[in-house]
Amino acid sequence: MDAQLTFEDIDPKLAQEYLALNIEHNRAPMNDRVERMARDMRNGDWIATADPIKFNSDGRLIDGQHRLRSVMASNTTQRFLVARDIAEDAVYVIDTGASRSAKQALRIANPDSRNNGDLVAIAQLVSAYDRGSLRNVNSMIQGRERMTNAEVIRYVEENRDALEAAERMASWVKRAMPAPGSALGAAYFILARVDTAKASDFYARIREGNSGFTVSDPVTTLTRRVYQDKLNQRRITPALILFYIFRTWNAWRDEETLSKLQAGSASGAALIPQPK
Repeated sequence: MDAQLTFEDIDPKLAQEYLALNIEHNRAPMNDRVERMARDMRNGDWIATADPIKFNSDGRLIDGQHRLRSVMASNTTQRFLVARDIAEDAVYVIDTGASRSAKQALRIANPDSRNNGDLVAIAQLVSAYDRGSLRNVNSMIQGRERMTNAEVIRYVEENRDALEAAERMASWVKRAMPAPGSALGAAYFILARVDTAKASDFYARIREGNSGFTVSDPVTTLTRRVYQDKLNQRRITPALILFYIFRTWNAWRDEETLSKLQAGSASGAALIPQPK
């Protein structure tokens, strides 16, 4: 029997009814994916594609549980293509293709940009910081906290000039301070919102190096600490770099000395300071 295809407007009630028809032993729902798709639905970014919600010839749901759960989580009504009478053994090959990354999606949206990967990485970090997901030096961006492809494309297009400036600055100072380029770029992006001119001066000071400066000079302490971490094979995470740079920036802005950067103590991991 050939598959039957129709478009349906699915609201939370109908989504719940369809989920009750889910096949046994289907994979466990991935809550991170549900939350990210639900955000797109709430924000009006969800786009119906040719990939249908699928039911087999027994009327059991074999593909689409995450989309249906996202309809319920977002409390919205979405239009989907629905396929019925799909072959029983189709369930074994569904979702085995490669998903498209945010970098790949942005390249399709803006094929002329040479640095889409760097812009995506910086944008994801800035967005996570603004959402409060990066609170201390041990913070990591969890799956549900990452922007969806639609959110990334919109964010980059709305902030392209600032993101490209941040990427250039990161590349410029990376030789003087061996840290992840995404973290260097995100830190500059955030500092430039406070004071663009001062942020450029601060990064120029990092690029300048330590010759002729005292050991308690804030930037000297910053670069020395990053090199020590690298020598000691410490994992240099984006959150750690944000902590180092923002702590140094605040001391540099206040014309204070800074003889050490301590990322934690017995009481716990150090909080990432607010740049001022």
